[in-house]
Amino acid sequence: MISGIVNRWSKSHKINRFRTSLYAVLKPCSSPRVAFIFGCQRSGTTFLRNFIGLDQRFRDIGEGDPPYFHQEKGGRYLRLVDDSQVEALVKAQRSPWVLLKPLHDSQRAVELLERFQSSRGIWIFRHYDSVVQSHLGYYQHDPMDYLQPLRQVDIHSWMLSGLEQQSMERVRELLEMANSSIPDLYAVFWYARNALLFQHLKRANLLVVSYENLVADPHQGLQSFSKYLGLELSTKALLVPMQRRPNAPALSKLTPEVEHACNLMLQKLSSLSNHSETP
Repeated sequence: MISGIVNRWSKSHKINRFRTSLYAVLKPCSSPRVAFIFGCQRSGTTFLRNFIGLDQRFRDIGEGDPPYFHQEKGGRYLRLVDDSQVEALVKAQRSPWVLLKPLHDSQRAVELLERFQSSRGIWIFRHYDSVVQSHLGYYQHDPMDYLQPLRQVDIHSWMLSGLEQQSMERVRELLEMANSSIPDLYAVFWYARNALLFQHLKRANLLVVSYENLVADPHQGLQSFSKYLGLELSTKALLVPMQRRPNAPALSKLTPEVEHACNLMLQKLSSLSNHSETP
């Protein structure tokens, strides 16, 4: 019982906020670095944020948290505020690291990493079926409305901006095959967002992480993050996955062509992850 209480206390977000604030007061840093979390929605990004964020040296900023993100509904909703404003906010922090999760700006990963010197970027992915099921079970909004920029192939929307021509053409083909099936559309969304990673890797050093691998082997994940970030992360992170298991995804009924494309993408992502996560 006492052990359970200690574990809950160690993982408490409010208590960790206090520890982080106290650390910043006792050991203020004049030049904080940024650790960005990128990827597709419902891919374990919050889990990753909690995993790293338990270290008191990280000021944890959640997706959508003001003043880092736009709050008004519309095209800029949940997008980062202007880079100069983000830069000023980061400089005002006294923690050594700012942990930031701008998923709606994952297409700008290279630009952000170049803008913020000495920053680091972690891209996490999850099996496409788990992501589809999570979208279907988590969101209460109208999926067809949410996915409208994708359905209309709006290349200026955050969902599709930044894709190179070849990837965009493939997305267009998959959208035609999806034929307005909601699971298919979410699968194509997963495909499009993760296709960005391969473009980013041409110019940026990103750590690629499998959600399933992280849950199954948090010790290796901790070693990989520590090596990539250049510091020994707190072992409190190992408490986070205790109540999670990398369950096999509940299979969706996807159009065969869409499923095949996602399987190929998953294989490519897994190959990158197996290489990146080796300490």
